Amino acid sequence: MEVIPAIGGAIQLLPEQFEALFPFHLVLDRELRIVAAGSVLKRLCQPRTLESELLSAHFRLHRPWDEMTFQTLAAYGTSLVLLDSCHSSLQLRGQICELKPGSTLLFLGSPWITAIEDMKRLGLKVNDFPPHVALVDQLFLLQARNVALKESQCLNADLKRQSKQLRKTSSRLRALLDNLHSAVMVVDEENAVEIINQDLLDLFAAEPDPDALLGRPAIPLLLEFAQRSDDPVSFSAWLQAASWQISEPLSTDVTLKDGRSLQVRSMPIHFDDTSQGRVWIFLDISSFRHQQQELARQLQQSRLLKQVSDTIRRSIRPEEIFRSTARAV
Repeated sequence: MEVIPAIGGAIQLLPEQFEALFPFHLVLDRELRIVAAGSVLKRLCQPRTLESELLSAHFRLHRPWDEMTFQTLAAYGTSLVLLDSCHSSLQLRGQICELKPGSTLLFLGSPWITAIEDMKRLGLKVNDFPPHVALVDQLFLLQARNVALKESQCLNADLKRQSKQLRKTSSRLRALLDNLHSAVMVVDEENAVEIINQDLLDLFAAEPDPDALLGRPAIPLLLEFAQRSDDPVSFSAWLQAASWQISEPLSTDVTLKDGRSLQVRSMPIHFDDTSQGRVWIFLDISSFRHQQQELARQLQQSRLLKQVSDTIRRSIRPEEIFRSTARAV
């Protein structure tokens, strides 16, 4: 094939030019014998020889679903044509055109592949495709998208596992807090309520449900609790100062207006040397204080009795005690 026949009566291509543009082409005669083939296509079909062989010895017509004859192929000049290799998984996707009416057909196309792995399996290289064929670029974009999709799916699966684990941990923590018999509130680094148990609300006779307080600012809630103490001003000032203390745990004792005694503890939460909030614990120490007061009272009574006993002993002279004992005998 010295010169490719004129296209549209205006353009003629030398064989090497045509080969560079269409390395997967086939030229067929009227008997559908392969007259010429692209160099890359011939390499893919090795060790078999394509030229001078019938098209049916190497390829099957996959689309259109019809008998493979010269007239049939010529009639589908404006349709998509798929040719399947008889000896491998190679599939060619292209179009048929009549170079010489009634005598010569030209198939222009390229391998139909959907993944980079298909190129490796078929023995194709990036340089096998002419620059005007965007298939390779599309494959790399598709591969990049698939990699991103896979990473996204893995990340989504990890997030689901972490979310499930977090829900389990939250449920365990909630069960623990509800059975501690201590009033507890956990706030984040912005002093918003993250966890609060019913015992704390019961301690201050507060009405809201614990879940209704999640995410709300903790300081107004603490100041509301402070109004139940016998010194709201001092307790409010301590609570506000403790709310922003990020380094040291703090503790104070408070007496409520109803006579109960509380010990309030504020402990910072740190992670990677960064403040992550605080834990507030309110302990009802009324019975402990009552025991302390009772013990102090008994100790005071013992001291008083001792003083009385010592006074009596010092006021009675020993000879009088001897005489009294002798007369009794």
